[in-house]
Amino acid sequence: MPTYAAFRRRAAATLAAIGIAGAMTALIPATAEAAPSYFQMPFQCNQTWQGNTYSGHTPSELSIDWTHGSTTAGQPVLASAGGTVVISKSLGDTSYGEYIVIDHGGGWKTLYGHLSARLVAAGETVTAGQQIGMVGSTGNSTGPHLHYEQKYNDAVQQSTFNGSAFAAGTSATSQNCAPVRRTSDITGDGRAEIVTQEPDGGIAMGVGDGNGFSNYHRITGNGFADYVNTGRIHFADVTGDGKADIIVQEADGGITMGVGDGNGFSNYHRITGNGFADYLNGGNMHFADITGDGKADIINQEADGGVTLGVGDGNGFSNYHRITGNGFADYLNNGRMHFADITGDGKADIINQEADGGVTLGVGDGNGFSNYHRITTNGFADYLNGGRMHFADITGDGKADIITQEPDGGITMGVGDGNGFSNYHRITTNGFADYLNTPNIQFVG
Repeated sequence: MPTYAAFRRRAAATLAAIGIAGAMTALIPATAEAAPSYFQMPFQCNQTWQGNTYSGHTPSELSIDWTHGSTTAGQPVLASAGGTVVISKSLGDTSYGEYIVIDHGGGWKTLYGHLSARLVAAGETVTAGQQIGMVGSTGNSTGPHLHYEQKYNDAVQQSTFNGSAFAAGTSATSQNCAPVRRTSDITGDGRAEIVTQEPDGGIAMGVGDGNGFSNYHRITGNGFADYVNTGRIHFADVTGDGKADIIVQEADGGITMGVGDGNGFSNYHRITGNGFADYLNGGNMHFADITGDGKADIINQEADGGVTLGVGDGNGFSNYHRITGNGFADYLNNGRMHFADITGDGKADIINQEADGGVTLGVGDGNGFSNYHRITTNGFADYLNGGRMHFADITGDGKADIITQEPDGGITMGVGDGNGFSNYHRITTNGFADYLNTPNIQFVG
């Protein structure tokens, strides 16, 4: 494999022929700007990379060529921060080759060059830590590496990662450890679906598009008639593959799972013993990812008002233990307790509908909840009974939205911002009146 020194010599020798904007500008910008402290290295969490530059490095000696020893080629390239992709194109066998530029606002951009693959297109919004490409050796390069720039008003600046300036010729360890965006909807695309239990025992789905639903169709046969109007059918990602599974509370107290394939379920099998008979009625059993590992856990509201967690292992649950005190007795048997990821950190939070119509959030930490506080006014009193309030990620941004079933059968959404909701608007017609005040409608994701 060509050495770093080899592709450095070639780059210096061909400086005048590169043909990119700014190639013949000054190597050091006239005015240095401190990069935002939230910029992170463009590599996976805890990976250590060597960063180099050289005299004649274009368009600036402040550009960095990153290598990872013999395993450089094919490594994932991550966004240093959230923003909008403004360039994703190929320059062929010249210059940056396959490259991407992200605009982070405030005059700041990052550039990623010589990629072997580009995974995002111009115009897309990306989040910090999202994979955008793979390290390669395209363009003016004779060895695998990532050419990287931080720019302010299109002038290259000294790169800063996690608030510390990077010195070329040294190595650094990535702290690009943003929460992994996990999906748990039916199709696995990150946007919640609407799922209804039909009177004949079948289950229908409407595919979520980020602001509503379409392509309504049956995803099971009619073998679930015994569970209509019982609240004993649930949907959550037990296996951890990003697609929701179906979970059924059986009459003997056991739990059965059908593995989701993105458009239905198969491989139905028991995943617990029959020790859950006390939770058959009242809506006191839930399934959500409390721990943040991508696999749904089991959550039970106990008779004394406490909450118990059983940690999911992909095919069942273990390590059952209390994760709250017994202060939740007012939410037993009434459907006013929910678990969803409001904050967007990958760990489910606890959400309570209060008697005055307000909504309270307790922030999940992976094994319990804290920082309980109101996240809405008390304008939701009409939704206290009948199971007409839900929380799921409709928009697909990782933060749960609030969904309410209206008296006329329509559905309204309020977009979640991580600590509340705004932009309330209808996302369906009024065709869902048959599901009012029943547990036969759910929003999965």
